[in-house]
Amino acid sequence: MATESIGFVGVGRMGGRMARRLLDAGLDLTIYDTSETVMRPLVERGAHVAESAAAVASACEIADAADRGSRRTRAARDRGGNARQDFH
Repeated sequence: MATESIGFVGVGRMGGRMARRLLDAGLDLTIYDTSETVMRPLVERGAHVAESAAAVASACEIADAADRGSRRTRAARDRGGNARQDFH
């Protein structure tokens, strides 16, 4: 069975917990956050890092965000890509 590509934007306190659970479940996860420090533990667990929130939305079939109200998340959602329907 092929694994869907999943993306997550904002992996700080709340988003980091959700991202860890996705990785623990064995899912292929691409992440983005403005803080490299909060991404590092997730990368060590196997997450891939995108260059921007928009790159997550374009690269992944399913994407979500822990900071939906932020300017960068709205920009990724509005840009579209494969995940536009999942970034609402």
